[in-house]
Amino acid sequence: MNKIKQGLTREKTTQVKLSDISTDTRTFQFRDEDLNEAHAEELKSHIRRGEPLDPISVWRHPETQALIVVDGHHRLEAYRRFGWRGKVPAMVYTCSLEEARKLALKENAKSRLPMTSQERMNAVWNLNCFHDANGPVYSKKEIVALRLASDGTVAKMRRTRQELIAAGESLPNTWLEAMEMLSGRGQSDKDWDADAWVQARADAIDAQVGKIIGYEGERCLDALRVVLEKRLGHRTEELADYWRVDDLADGESPF
Repeated sequence: MNKIKQGLTREKTTQVKLSDISTDTRTFQFRDEDLNEAHAEELKSHIRRGEPLDPISVWRHPETQALIVVDGHHRLEAYRRFGWRGKVPAMVYTCSLEEARKLALKENAKSRLPMTSQERMNAVWNLNCFHDANGPVYSKKEIVALRLASDGTVAKMRRTRQELIAAGESLPNTWLEAMEMLSGRGQSDKDWDADAWVQARADAIDAQVGKIIGYEGERCLDALRVVLEKRLGHRTEELADYWRVDDLADGESPF
């Protein structure tokens, strides 16, 4: 199938009925969670106080003319939760699906709800995996231009995809899974990026329990210590050794 060569054009900001706006989170949402409850409720409180929200960015589907959110899923949810009955401000974009997907990623990356490192890497990985009959949907140059990953990381992702395809593997949805799959197939120590793997694992853990750890650490550090000792057992001693700083004047850990 031939690619649609269509540049990005933006219509002027207009007022759109909520009922005319639809979503496609599988295509235009690059976060681990489709919805952050706290953020949606915060935006709802802005509406209640009469404070205007930024226009929602929507893509006009070239065939169906449907208006699909590319950035502003939480704003849309806030309006719906509030029970907004009027129209809402929106910026309407007309372009190909490929351009709309890049637009969504750019907007998500600079959103008030920042993307995590894990979300950025997964988004870039998936862009590298998009191929059609003509080859890669997105060139390396296009992906690097999004400024979400370095030239070297993008190149590594493209090599990883090629190696997994050559090995007959199904491409995973996350960069962490891709690295683990490649490592499991006997990737050499020279190619294996241990720091990147550890960071990807850390981001995955943080996405699941990071907020509660931070909250409880501020509220009751002793309770958090008890949980760590329960879950890690004697391995908590390894953490203590890692954090220990011998030359501190008071002899205490900086953590």
